[in-house]
Amino acid sequence: MEGRWADNRAKKSDARRLRQEKAYAVDESIYLDRTVPDAKVSVCEGISCPNHPESSHTGVIAVLNEGGYVVAHRCNRVTFTASFLDQQPVALKEGWLTPFDEAAHVKSSISDYRMRRDSGQYGDDEILVPSESAELFTDLEQEVCDLYEQVWLFQGVPAEDVHDLSVKYMQQAIEEAKADRMYSLPLNLGDVVLDRLAVNDPIVAERVATLVEEMDAKRADGMSDSDFREYWNAPEVTRRMQAIALSVNRALLLQHVVETEGPWDSVDDAFAAATAVVKARHATYAHPSDSDDRSDPHRPLPFEVESAVVRLLNVFEADDLSLLARLDAAGTVNAYYRASLAN
Repeated sequence: MEGRWADNRAKKSDARRLRQEKAYAVDESIYLDRTVPDAKVSVCEGISCPNHPESSHTGVIAVLNEGGYVVAHRCNRVTFTASFLDQQPVALKEGWLTPFDEAAHVKSSISDYRMRRDSGQYGDDEILVPSESAELFTDLEQEVCDLYEQVWLFQGVPAEDVHDLSVKYMQQAIEEAKADRMYSLPLNLGDVVLDRLAVNDPIVAERVATLVEEMDAKRADGMSDSDFREYWNAPEVTRRMQAIALSVNRALLLQHVVETEGPWDSVDDAFAAATAVVKARHATYAHPSDSDDRSDPHRPLPFEVESAVVRLLNVFEADDLSLLARLDAAGTVNAYYRASLAN
């Protein structure tokens, strides 16, 4: 029994690590996609690591238009990269990493790779190219895609780029939902769970069991039944586009701070300052099991409360100084939301 308990604990720990790595990688790939010229950036899975050769990791890959690529992932407090013919990952930085440290190191690795290539240290070789989907959208998927196109246009994405961006991420949402066997989840999954409706599909039953298991922890962290219904009574691709949109929004704010504030003494200073702003102005979400300190008011919120957080912030005008003062006093949007529930 003790051995089985240890195995289950190890599996949950590994699953939590992979979720955290993927969350970082999505944020960083979106930022790099907008800021690294002449490269295609995407999330990369199955990366090997010298620290844990028995495990695979998720990170980012930047495929350069002129040939070659840079792959990076984080492992505990170290960011590793491997570029082009370098098969062995190299540790670039030690110390506690901010969410965009990895992105900064990918950019510096690309510069280093190009310098070495121009000096003749690398020759031509076959390169990796992220796959592109030719998926046709359903009417509902197209509606969601059009919605985020308008949102991102309003938030500053150039008009000539915003359509391709929304199509790209809708394709990503569809592909990932299908890969995870979640694409065909019922549109009333919230009702199925809360009202204990009959389920015949084994995949749906497995998802329902997981949601039921997580329910008490999420309720203890501020999620209401109405939050749960609103979030889960929707298509799976909608939930995945919501998560992608959060990453896009964070990347846009980070880019804005880096480019418009300063001057900066170094790239690290710029990213540290921008990351602090992103952390204070954008809510973060995760599974309850991903938070080690349950007393930390800044810990991630349950995914299901995102709409409630948006409604709370929408009480104020976008440039309302009283909201900014309240957020500054709380430290993060997460802490502000938790305080609002206590009042």
